[in-house]
Amino acid sequence: MSKQNKLSPATEKNQNSKKDRRAHPRFRCRIPVPVLKDKPLEFFNVSIRNFSESGFYFETSYPVVSGTFVRVAMDNDSVGSGALISRQARIKWRMALGREKAHQYGCGAQYLPAGSSDMDS
Repeated sequence: MSKQNKLSPATEKNQNSKKDRRAHPRFRCRIPVPVLKDKPLEFFNVSIRNFSESGFYFETSYPVVSGTFVRVAMDNDSVGSGALISRQARIKWRMALGREKAHQYGCGAQYLPAGSSDMDS
């Protein structure tokens, strides 16, 4: 019996597509949550469409800009575990969505390391 290397779906996908170079698998969802942004402090509503260990993609009508620090908090019942998730992240990119979409912008956010206090400074 020969020994074969098995690839996880995420690794296999990354090897087959130059466009998809993500290090962590994404989990699709539709979770409406409020997000707190810094400078000035204010809330805006988003719909998280997918998330991973390193960040999340959301859609919103709020014109948040790349580089903005945000905090997202959601009841983890949305994703099945029942705990509260609260993470700081930085908006890495924003793109305009088509006019037929309910939201105007799609954004990618990367989680900050645990214990980071960028929003507090």
